[in-house]
Amino acid sequence: MALDRSSTTRQGGRGRDEIRRRDAELRALADEPAVPCGLRELGLREDQLDTVAALTEPSVPEDNSVSVGDGSLRRLGGSRLDGEDM
Repeated sequence: MALDRSSTTRQGGRGRDEIRRRDAELRALADEPAVPCGLRELGLREDQLDTVAALTEPSVPEDNSVSVGDGSLRRLGGSRLDGEDM
C-alpha cells in the first residue's frame, strides 16, 4: 500500500496551523489584564514550592519529554512565581 504524501503533508500543515492559532490565542489571553501571569498571583508562596514540586512529581509520566527530577520542578515553579518566561 502506497502512502499518499500529498494528503499527509496537507494534514501536517493544518496541524501546524492549528498549533500556531492556539498559541496566538493563548498569548492574547495572557495579555488580558485580569488573567494572572504568575503563580504568586494565584496565591502560591515561595515557601510552598518544595511541597508543590514533591506533590506534582509523582503525577508526571515517566516518558515525559522533560525531566522533572533533580529539582527541575522547583526551579520551574520558582521562575513562574512572577510570570517569567522559561
